[in-house]
Amino acid sequence: MVSKRLILLAATLFLIPLWGCSSTDSGGSDTYGSDLQEEIFAAGYVGAALCVNCHLEFPWSQELTQGYLQGGHVIHSDHINAASEANCLGCHDPIGDGSLLEPYVNPADVPAEGLAAVTCEVCHGTGAETDDEIGHWGIGPMPDSTPNYEVCGQCHNDELPENHLPYHPEAKGIFEDYLASPHAESGNGNVTICVKCHNDEGGRLYRNVHTVDELYNQTFPIPGDVSPIQCRTCHDPHEAGELLLGEGAIELEFSGGVFDASAEYATCTTCHQPHNAVVFSDPDNLADPDSTDGFNGDLIYHGKRWNQVIATTHYDDPTTAAFIEGYTMDPERERPCRDCHNVHAADITINLQWAESGHGGQIIIQKESAAAVIGDPLHGTFQDIYNVKKAGVGGEDYSWPDYDWDNTADRGHCQRCHSATGLKNYLTDPHNYDLSGAANDFSHLEGWTAATGSGQNELLYCWGCHENNTGALRNGGNALPLYDRNDELFSTIPDIGKSTVCVACHGGLGNTDTIINSERSSSFQGHGPTRGALIFTDITHIGYEFAGLDYSSLYFHNKIGLSNDSPESGAGPCVSCHMPDENHTFAAAEYDDGGILTAVTNQALCDTCHNAITENLVSLKQGQDDSVALLGKYVTNTVTNYLDTDVNANYETVPLDAYGALQNWKYFSEGDPCGYLHNPIYARRMVFDAIDWLDNGILDGSIFIPAEHPGARMWMYANSSGVAIRR
Repeated sequence: MVSKRLILLAATLFLIPLWGCSSTDSGGSDTYGSDLQEEIFAAGYVGAALCVNCHLEFPWSQELTQGYLQGGHVIHSDHINAASEANCLGCHDPIGDGSLLEPYVNPADVPAEGLAAVTCEVCHGTGAETDDEIGHWGIGPMPDSTPNYEVCGQCHNDELPENHLPYHPEAKGIFEDYLASPHAESGNGNVTICVKCHNDEGGRLYRNVHTVDELYNQTFPIPGDVSPIQCRTCHDPHEAGELLLGEGAIELEFSGGVFDASAEYATCTTCHQPHNAVVFSDPDNLADPDSTDGFNGDLIYHGKRWNQVIATTHYDDPTTAAFIEGYTMDPERERPCRDCHNVHAADITINLQWAESGHGGQIIIQKESAAAVIGDPLHGTFQDIYNVKKAGVGGEDYSWPDYDWDNTADRGHCQRCHSATGLKNYLTDPHNYDLSGAANDFSHLEGWTAATGSGQNELLYCWGCHENNTGALRNGGNALPLYDRNDELFSTIPDIGKSTVCVACHGGLGNTDTIINSERSSSFQGHGPTRGALIFTDITHIGYEFAGLDYSSLYFHNKIGLSNDSPESGAGPCVSCHMPDENHTFAAAEYDDGGILTAVTNQALCDTCHNAITENLVSLKQGQDDSVALLGKYVTNTVTNYLDTDVNANYETVPLDAYGALQNWKYFSEGDPCGYLHNPIYARRMVFDAIDWLDNGILDGSIFIPAEHPGARMWMYANSSGVAIRR
């Protein structure tokens, strides 16, 4: 009796492979009757060549099989081949039959050492017959016809060796991330309108259901058991790298026109909703109240889960230019979701922290306040969702919507810090960055042109500082040039570990030389929140330094988190204090309702050098505030200064040193309320020297502090008579 195996094997000899007959010129061996094929048979497998040969002949599986042969499971890269180390081949060619596929792929893709591949039986189980199973052979079932996430997890797990991460920087721990994710806890909701997004089977079956009408009329419960959202829901396991929905699978209509979305955007928004979806009760949409177009019509469900329906958080209304309602997405971007999210973990903890920070305009606080009134425990109303969607941040809170920052003709110079796009480009190549902003592309903003800008604005998104969601930073440990208002280099910050990125914007727009040489300004010449510049004053000279006086740094906060031998491996002072445990609120302290400091975020770090740090900081802050208030009286001539004039009102005409004293006052009143902590000696000298000059026009190293300023007396180390000496 002739066995089924021999009959099938004979039949396959007459089939024509995709790239030739039974061998290649690239180092592979004959497919059939080869020693390798016999070894595969002996091990209980049929070998991938037999699987491919059959399935290329079936019309229903031809496209699938060809996709597999071109996908990442077969075509790895030039650093993985049949001669690779065993620990590599354990995932890249577990059965050892990868080279049997050489006749079916482009010879240019076959390494000289032979092809390694993740073959069919790795995931589906052996196709050969066993003592109690007839085997597949085209007539019997496969052991695992629909492999689940556990099969994928055999390789896509936390055991990925570190030396492999350069090739796949986001690959480590995917399986573990998934198991801890909300996706792994799904698999319910097997009813008509829920089935599309709450289980794997519905997700794949109804992937092309996009509108409200389709949702209610084309979806039905899945017969039998359903599985959670998992790898195969979003990925094509045969053509590895391809997603549930491909490039251009949906079209989005913006005021700027209709264009295709990327595969990642299309796949994620099949459940999370397009970011520009319009709520039914949106007044802007009442002209078409019967619209059921999911992309320009109704936002359809889950008011209570508003932060998972991204139209409520990921869209800035272009008609409200002075207000930001959400993250401004670029649907055409290759990885619009992975830029900020670990999509396998589906954990938004860091994202919510960011949204609570100044970088995110604290927009989440406004959203949560609007959502707090939703009464329905699940769905809410369209009006509820509309209210959350319209909540956001105005210029009175943060500067992000103050101006049309993407208007290159007017604000190009500002873009490197006031937009995520500008900062990304600056950090990527700071020495060649076009300071005019002319190279910054904001075409993802609706209706944008360089000359007119757009009604939308960006916040400082994750991808401004980070290369991807693993946390890799864009500056790459390089020195960072700092430019003043006139685009002149005024300082270069050396590699200070992860904190180098922070100083890109918190290093200021000028220093003593700028104050002396530039056209005068009613604001601080160094601009905005220049905390980083104050920490590194030996490099930046951020304040107005009076000629002949010593301003050298005598403290060690600029050394926090750094190793003298290898600074690039350290966090640096900014990250060490503001981001313990990678917390992206960036809050270094906690305050009560009255604004009084109650706790330090990284107390353990402070305790390495200090005692009773919280109590001391409260006192020091009061001392700095009181000292700056006294300086303000001299500046405005409330306490008579040597010029007997309001220096603030007459800043353009007063002598240079008086203008410099004004600048030091502006620094604290506009830029850094925490100088007492960032660089207490330098900060104290900035205030002391300004008062010393304004009181009599002479730097004599001695000032009198009135009794009504007890905090200033304490901070300046005044004696009982109120006389303080420069320290």
